[in-house]
Amino acid sequence: MRYIPAALQAHLDSGVTTTCRLLKITLSDGRAFGAATLDRNVEYNGLIYYAQNGFDSSVIASDTSFDVDNAEGYALYSADVPGITVAMAERGELDGAEWAMVLVNYRDLSMGAVVLDGGDIGEVRTVRDTVFIPELLSVMMRLRQSIGHVDSVTCRAIFGTEANTQTGCGVNADPLWQSASV
Repeated sequence: MRYIPAALQAHLDSGVTTTCRLLKITLSDGRAFGAATLDRNVEYNGLIYYAQNGFDSSVIASDTSFDVDNAEGYALYSADVPGITVAMAERGELDGAEWAMVLVNYRDLSMGAVVLDGGDIGEVRTVRDTVFIPELLSVMMRLRQSIGHVDSVTCRAIFGTEANTQTGCGVNADPLWQSASV
């Protein structure tokens, strides 16, 4: 369930709305960039969300299961709009980046925002150095990723291998060898 501030809910119920979506991309080094689905810039919470030519986000799929939700955003690069560039995408500066998308009333930002979704940036594609297409992975993706070692009923280690490796046992098997004849 999403929290919708009362003032924004009243605006949404009015029938005629002045809303837009704001996409914030935060790089792993802390730099943040914003894009707006609007024909003008929007300053919200200290960040300028630039009106991107051709900015559109696909429908964000969400349900009650633990499936991974994902979407793609499309934006045309523009030299006169500060933000993410083709060179940044090609250098891998978007690796480890996070994203968040909110819905706001651009005429009255004091109404608050509805958090639509957020998560990690997946694969980033560029088309002819003019279109930026980031894969927007939901936070559910984090729950599906293995972090660290996975336990199993049987031991995954290989006896006699060095400790602190992927399949390391940590037992030195050399002193256990014995010579014998059968």
